[in-house]
Amino acid sequence: MIAYHASVGPAAYVAPAYPGARRSREVWFPFIDADINDRFYTSAADLVGIYGYKTEATQAGAAIAWDLTHRISSDDERLRGLPNVNETARFKLFASRTVYFVTGDANVATDIAGQGQGTLAQANLWLTLPFSSTFSVSVGPGATWADADYLRTFYSVPANHGPGVSLPAFSTRAGVVDAHLNGFAEWVIFSHYRIGASACLAHLKGDAGASPITQRRGQATLVAWIAYRFK
Repeated sequence: MIAYHASVGPAAYVAPAYPGARRSREVWFPFIDADINDRFYTSAADLVGIYGYKTEATQAGAAIAWDLTHRISSDDERLRGLPNVNETARFKLFASRTVYFVTGDANVATDIAGQGQGTLAQANLWLTLPFSSTFSVSVGPGATWADADYLRTFYSVPANHGPGVSLPAFSTRAGVVDAHLNGFAEWVIFSHYRIGASACLAHLKGDAGASPITQRRGQATLVAWIAYRFK
């Protein structure tokens, strides 16, 4: 017998136009959150995933995720002459563990679409406040590490760049990209409707913060959704 749950609705993603940007971009997308037999799932950026191990307190598995991060040089005069960076698909390994109201999670996600976005690793710690059976809030700190490919793609400026590039040359190497604070809240209404939002307030570190491409070290990302829960 197949056991499943599914929620579908509209969602909005608001994030920096590119890593280190001052201005933001908005993307509307279909919010789909579904699980089949506690084994296969799809949820937001995770297009398709599989749990290798799952209990109420512990999860571990793999997923194919879509990374909306990109950079279009024509959108900012400062980026003129630098190559565009397209959105990409990532292969992700993840694990999480919950003890009482505290959850720790970690994941490693690598570019599998050849867009030069390299590998990102992230660790987070969450404190969940269950105000009621239908409303909860989770907050906590985290950090992101990136390999040399990711830092070079988004934050380096080649020394042999052409005459159209106005930024000074800047080289990068693998390291911590940011320290951040996460927030998540969701409210279930009439047992079938889910209204939620997640936010990430990050501060760029190391070469990411020092790059001449970076206009603002403080970076904010917000995702909000409303969905109908079928089961």
